Amino acid sequence: MDADSLSFRGEGSGVDAMLGMRTESTAGRRDGRSHGEMRAMSVSYGELTRADGSARVRLGTTDVLVAIYGPIECPHNKQDAEAVHVHVAFGRREAMSNVAGAETGAGTESMITRDLEALVSDVVLATLHPRKAVVVAVQVLADSGGVICAAINATTIALIDAGLPLRALPLAASVSIHNNAIIVDPVVVEEREADAVVCIVFDTALENDDGFMSVYTMGDCGGEELFAATVEVCRQLVVKTRAFFRLSLERKAAVHHIWNAP
Repeated sequence: MDADSLSFRGEGSGVDAMLGMRTESTAGRRDGRSHGEMRAMSVSYGELTRADGSARVRLGTTDVLVAIYGPIECPHNKQDAEAVHVHVAFGRREAMSNVAGAETGAGTESMITRDLEALVSDVVLATLHPRKAVVVAVQVLADSGGVICAAINATTIALIDAGLPLRALPLAASVSIHNNAIIVDPVVVEEREADAVVCIVFDTALENDDGFMSVYTMGDCGGEELFAATVEVCRQLVVKTRAFFRLSLERKAAVHHIWNAP
C-alpha cells in the first residue's frame, strides 16, 4: 500500500477519521504536511574530530548526533576471543517524548541502548576485531518525534564514516496509526495521539530482497492486515531514505577525491 493512497479528514493532527472513499481531502497536520509526507531530512559527517567516525541526522527539529570510537582496547572482563565487544552510551539533551501511556525516561533509554548494541553487534564484521571494543556514543540534541528512527540511521551512517566493515546497512522508518490511518514520520504530538507508533528497520544492502530486520511497536497496530500495510509503507520510506543517504555519501566521496587530488 502506498502511503499517498490513504485519504482522511479531521482537525488538529489531521488523523481524526478515515474516509470511506477516495476524495481530494488531505491531512490537516499541525506542521502542514500531508499524511504521506516526511519531514525535511539532513545529514552531516565528521563533526567530531576526535571520533573515528560521526554522523548527525536531523528529521525536522529532531536532532541526533552519533560518534564511533574504535576498534579500541577492550577491558579484560568484556573481551571476546572471537568477536568485537560493542558498547552503546546513550544521552539526551532534553527529555525524550513517547506515546501517551508508554514508559519514558530511563526505561526508554535503556531499551534503545540495548537494541542499538544488538543491532551494531549484528551488522559489524565482529570477527575481524577479536578482543577489541567499538563504542557508539549517541546524543539526542532535540526530540520532536521519531528519535529511535533517527538514532538508528545516524548510527549506521556513523559506522560507515568510521570505515568499519559491515555485513548489513540497517535503516529505519517510523509511522503512527490513528483510526486505521497510517501517518508517515509522526512528530511528538502525533505519537501521543496515535493508537500505535511503529518503527521498522530494514537491511538496505538487500535491494532485491525483503530485508526486514526488526520492529519497534508501541500501542495497538490494529490487526495483521493494517500491520502488513504499515510494513510496506515503512519499506517505501526506507528506500527514499537510502537514496538520500547514498547521494550524500557520493557527494562526500567526490569532495574528498577533489580535495586530495594531486
